[in-house]
Amino acid sequence: MASDEGAGGVERERLLNDILNTGVMGALIGGFALSNIQQTYDMGNSLHVGIYMCSFVAVHACTCSAVCAALLYRVANALSDSETPTWAAKNAALLKMPMMKFAFGCLSYLLSVVLISWRDLEAVEGWQMAALIIGVMSMSMTVGIAIVLGRQNPVDINQLARKSDD
Repeated sequence: MASDEGAGGVERERLLNDILNTGVMGALIGGFALSNIQQTYDMGNSLHVGIYMCSFVAVHACTCSAVCAALLYRVANALSDSETPTWAAKNAALLKMPMMKFAFGCLSYLLSVVLISWRDLEAVEGWQMAALIIGVMSMSMTVGIAIVLGRQNPVDINQLARKSDD
């Protein structure tokens, strides 16, 4: 959630941008995952079922992220600048939902890609392992960045940016 130390809370424009950006990214990743579901699968093969289920979860989580963001955007857009901080404080849990759904959908999508590469590279074991390592590293980096950024206070980040401009 966007905040500004001088405004005493959340700024409407930043809140709207945050909601909109999360919804757009959810729709984008959800579309990628949907293309995975459109493949042909052997449902007797557990790897195929794993790929399908990860893609399925990614589509639903990312679509839910986009829909939640659209609903929140509609309400937040109707608020005045002065109403925004109070509304955002009362609805803090709802405002976190699109990003939480997006994060879960993203990780499910990334896992589906790792599983697809494992399946497709079965005949070339060395490349299969390389793809697995790259995929696990990508997922780990994504989780690591989310943890680091989640622990940072946006006000602290803004203060650091201002100091670097001086």
